[in-house]
Amino acid sequence: MISSVICEFNPFHNGHAYLLSRAKEESDAVICVMSGNFVQRGDLAIFDKYKRAEFALKNGADLVINLPVGWSMSSAENFAFGGISLIKSTGISNNIFFGSECGNIEKLKETADIICDENFNNLVKEALKDGVTYAAARQKVAEKHSPLASLILSEPNNTLGIEYIAAAKRLNFSPDFYTVNRIGADHNSFDGIDQYMSGTALRKLIKTNKFEQIKKYVPDNIYEDIICGQYSDINRLDTALLFKLRSLNENDLLEIPDVSEGLENRIIKHLYTCESFSDLLEKVKTKRYTMARIRRILLCAAFGITNEFLKKKPPYIHVLGCTKKGEELIKEISKKSNIPLIINAKDALKLEGFAKKTFELEEQTSGLYAMSFNPMLKSYSQYDKKLLKL
Repeated sequence: MISSVICEFNPFHNGHAYLLSRAKEESDAVICVMSGNFVQRGDLAIFDKYKRAEFALKNGADLVINLPVGWSMSSAENFAFGGISLIKSTGISNNIFFGSECGNIEKLKETADIICDENFNNLVKEALKDGVTYAAARQKVAEKHSPLASLILSEPNNTLGIEYIAAAKRLNFSPDFYTVNRIGADHNSFDGIDQYMSGTALRKLIKTNKFEQIKKYVPDNIYEDIICGQYSDINRLDTALLFKLRSLNENDLLEIPDVSEGLENRIIKHLYTCESFSDLLEKVKTKRYTMARIRRILLCAAFGITNEFLKKKPPYIHVLGCTKKGEELIKEISKKSNIPLIINAKDALKLEGFAKKTFELEEQTSGLYAMSFNPMLKSYSQYDKKLLKL
């Protein structure tokens, strides 16, 4: 049995190691479909995708596949669709593990059935007219179906798991889903519990150089790499991002995912008076739009990621790294996958059409990402990177 996990590992911590160990107990091998250099909350991954792939391979993963930026930096629905699509495209994995606050796969499946109903989505659109966030609107509508479903949708990992199940339905894919009860600190908590701490808290400690406080919350075999002092910071991209955004107009913004209700006008209004990218975020944010959603919108606008782009599936499988067992998985994927498999630069040069466009977008955004480090990352082209083997 070959299992898969959709992940970000931003950064990798003991909670992730626990999830992989649980998947490993039930599997012959584990594939990780991991966000690249940009993550679902609309931000830069604190460590680059190659380093995070290495962390995963050292702690239970056998193969790490890159989830391209269009899907990795998107809504929960699109993030899940991209990840599940890649798992299906491998042709070798029919078991998917994920963490959840609920810990009950049947309850999560029941909630997925509710949100997949067309009438449910129409009611959500009506609820949005009250000026609430999308998440709040869904919870309000779900309450009428089932108070438990509404409660389940209030937690971020539950929501992602439900979107995985819903995405599989959309893709006519029928894997077996397994959920592992999330343990330790809450998603946005700044407090550690036992040996577990949230990614939010760990990122804050890393960026304030409080490395001794990190040690008990990450695997010993990656601690030295985590405290290296090199991490991304979106504030270092202020000039580059504002330069790109100021070249856009209202019509350009209307093509960007999640832009609605005149938000494009609000962005343009503040774009030329803001002092920095973070200042722009604060000025554009409203009660209805979360900060994560605004960040995603602005970064997608800067990168040219449109609604039309996200109507499609990830068009290739880009392997970042593997173990010995993972090398065997690559051979199997090469036989069974229905999309191109990228192991090295030569494979990437063969891409055409949308696949080529997607890889070039990943290349361009990775170049920008490299500039967010101090000193900036050198020789950071995907064409120069070799497959990481452990």
